[in-house]
Amino acid sequence: VVAHNWLKMMRLWKYMKSWVTRPIEETPTSNGTILSDYCSQIEDPQFLKKYQLKCEIHIGRYAQVFKAMEKKSSRIVAVKRYTRPSKSAWLAWDELETLRSMSHMSIVHLHAFYETGNEILFILDYFEENLTELLERKVSFTENQAAAMISYLASAVHYLHVNGIVHCDIKPDNILCHARCEEQSIYHLCLCDFTSAKMIKPIVAEQLPNSFHSINHPHFYRSPECKTQLDKGETTTFHESCDLWALGLMICLLNSGFPIFASVVTNL
Repeated sequence: VVAHNWLKMMRLWKYMKSWVTRPIEETPTSNGTILSDYCSQIEDPQFLKKYQLKCEIHIGRYAQVFKAMEKKSSRIVAVKRYTRPSKSAWLAWDELETLRSMSHMSIVHLHAFYETGNEILFILDYFEENLTELLERKVSFTENQAAAMISYLASAVHYLHVNGIVHCDIKPDNILCHARCEEQSIYHLCLCDFTSAKMIKPIVAEQLPNSFHSINHPHFYRSPECKTQLDKGETTTFHESCDLWALGLMICLLNSGFPIFASVVTNL
C-alpha cells in the first residue's frame, strides 16, 4: 500500500512538473531584457549581460529557480531568485552566508550573486534532476549502488556538522543528481537548498521558534523529537540528530524506492 501511494504521488508530481517547467518566452525589450508571461522580470543589467534565461525549473515557497546559460562559455547554470521586498528576503542573506562558507564536492556551489532593489540572484551549479525525479525513472538500486550514492550525502552532512551547520531540510527534492557512471547506475548526489539551514555551536542545540518548519519540512523526513515538540506547540530544538534521521530515511529510500513513512500523515 505504501509503495502504491508513493507511485501515485510520483505520477501527480510529474504532471505538476510538466506544467511548471515551461520555456521562457524570449521576447527582447528595447533594452535587451527577456520577458516572461508567467514570472516577474529579472532586472539586474549585469546579470542579463552575462546570462540568458532558458526556463523556470522550480517555484518554491521562498524563491524561484531558473535554468540559464552563461553567454561567454555556454555553461549551463541554475539561477535562484529571491524577490524584494518580501518577508522571505532575509532568508537569502542567511543562505548566502552559509553557501559562501562551504566548499564540498557534494554541496551545491555558489558561483556568484547579484543584488538589486527588487531581487537577489544566486548563480549555482546546475543538475538535470533531483532524487525525486531520479526515483521516478528508476524505482530502486542495489545495496552496492545505494551505498556508493549515499556516501556522497553522508560526506556532505558530516562536513556541515563539523562546521557547525544543520541543514534542517534534507529530502529528495533537495538532493541533486548527476550520473557518475550510468552503466553501473551510480549517481553523484549533491545537497542543495540551504534556506532552512542554521548555524549552531558544536554539540549545543539552537532553540528556534515553534513556527519554524511547521509547514516547510515534510513529515516524511522530520525526526520524531521535532515532530513531537511541534505537535505540542513547544519550542522546537533542531540539532545534528535531525539531519541524521533524514539521512537514515534517504538510505531506506535508495534501497526501497519509496519513503518508509509515506502512508503516515499525522504520526511517525
